[in-house]
Amino acid sequence: MISKIHIAQQQLGLDDDVYRDLLSQATGKRSCKDMMDNELAAVLNLLQQKGFGANVGAKAYQRTPLHFAEQGAMMRKMGALLTQMGKSWAYAHGIARKMFGVETVQRCDGEQMRKVLAALNYQAKREAHKAA
Repeated sequence: MISKIHIAQQQLGLDDDVYRDLLSQATGKRSCKDMMDNELAAVLNLLQQKGFGANVGAKAYQRTPLHFAEQGAMMRKMGALLTQMGKSWAYAHGIARKMFGVETVQRCDGEQMRKVLAALNYQAKREAHKAA
């Protein structure tokens, strides 16, 4: 059950402080390892109320992520580059993770997003040059 809770944490994009506050809110404890089964079930129930769905499949990663309106153009450009290169959003998330330590592109601020976009542009040009 602890692994499901950790999957929910990642799926909901909760950083460590928010996650531990949520645990504390549900059970009064800040770590899953200190909880009994009924407390873990209460945490899982709370995470499901927040939008966690344990059976989300790989298709969720293929949809264009929603983002703030002012960064929508950059997200659309990323989507176009990813499509052009034949890569999924997981590729862009991996770049963001490697460059900035964030789990997804959506968690990047504007400057970080521009750098991820530049990296995608650079890779697209590299692949186009290699194919020619």
